[in-house]
Formats: sequence, C-alpha cells, structure tokens
Amino acid sequence: MITTWYRVLWAALAVIAGASLATMAAIADERSAPPPPSSESLSLPMGMTGTSWQMITNDKKSGYAVEEFVPRGESGGSWNEMVTVQAFDRPDLDTSRFIAMVIGQVTKGCGEAQLLEKGTPVEGGLQTFNALALCQDPPPHPELPNATLKKYEVIWFKGIQGRLRAYVVQRAWHSDSKSATSILASDATRQSWRNWIYAVCIATDSGDGKGPHCPARS
Repeated sequence: MITTWYRVLWAALAVIAGASLATMAAIADERSAPPPPSSESLSLPMGMTGTSWQMITNDKKSGYAVEEFVPRGESGGSWNEMVTVQAFDRPDLDTSRFIAMVIGQVTKGCGEAQLLEKGTPVEGGLQTFNALALCQDPPPHPELPNATLKKYEVIWFKGIQGRLRAYVVQRAWHSDSKSATSILASDATRQSWRNWIYAVCIATDSGDGKGPHCPARS
C-alpha cells in the first residue's frame, strides 16, 4: 500500500511513464544523436551517504524500469529517506521537461512549494538537469486520506540524457522536524546532498587505469 506523499506522487507519474512510452513521446527531444554505445552504466554513490541502504522495489516493464532504496530498518510505508531511479529506454526523452512536470505536480499538492536550486551541467558530453524542491505543510491528499504526510517533504532530482537511456534519479527526505543531519538543517548538510547528486553519473572508462568513473562537469 502506498502510504506516503512521495510514493503517491510517483504512483501517479508511473501511470504516465510506465503505461506506454508512446505517451512519453510528447516530452521527447527529437534531435539527432551519435550512434549509441553498446552499454552504459549508471553510477549511484550510495556509500557517500554514510547510510546502509536496502532495495525495496525493482520493477521492470517494457521500455521502463524503476528501483527504490530506503535505509535498512525502514520500508516503503515508513521511511525518512528514499532514493528512486527511473530508466527509460528512450535516450531522446527530455528529462528536464519530465522533472518540470513532476515539480508541477508537487506544487499542486503542497501548502507551500519552493524550488530551492537548479542546475544544468554537462557531464562527459551528456546533458544533465538537477533541481531541489521543497514541499512544506502539505494538505491531506484528496484521493488517499490515509497517506503519511510530513511537515517537510524534500526531493532532489537529477536527469541524465544518456546515449542508451534517459535516467531520472530522486533522493527524497521527509520529516516533521529539521534534525541536525537533515538536508534542511544547514549549508553543510545541503552541500553533502549536492555532492551526492553530482556524483550520480554515467560512469565511463577513459583508459587511465582507474576504471569507470564520473566525468568532469562543465
């Protein structure tokens, strides 16, 4: 059962994103692209968080896959942090517009919504997009009155225009208070989240003996 605001949102968007990729073509970028590589790997730096994580969702459909992670001891119905990875087998899907659509849904469902920061760096020749959204004092969800809503709901998004797939990664946190280690507690804790979101990347092997690693940003 979906029992949190965050999962309510993503359940609604899964209908859009997972039901048919033809529907998502409306937000696809039709620009020409170079021939794709035979494989690519998304690097998800879970060790940087200082938390032990467990996967709670691994759902693969035709053209679309989603994974969810929460700290050990938490669950999909009771969590403080969650990381979600969506991969679309359409590298032309415009992740910036997808993220904007999600933030639009966040705004509609919040008592007070803020876009705290955003960026569009290029990493290894791949366009990326990131945005930090805050939903504060959300009202009860009209369709799911039993959903667990907290005073502060935060999602940091990152979209990556890969050569084989388009990726949308979200790291979420929610709570009724700003604990000393939360993303809203200080500039230092927000910086740690910023470092993490920038470290999410398409790992490449430049042949320097270091193995696959994140490319430089520009």
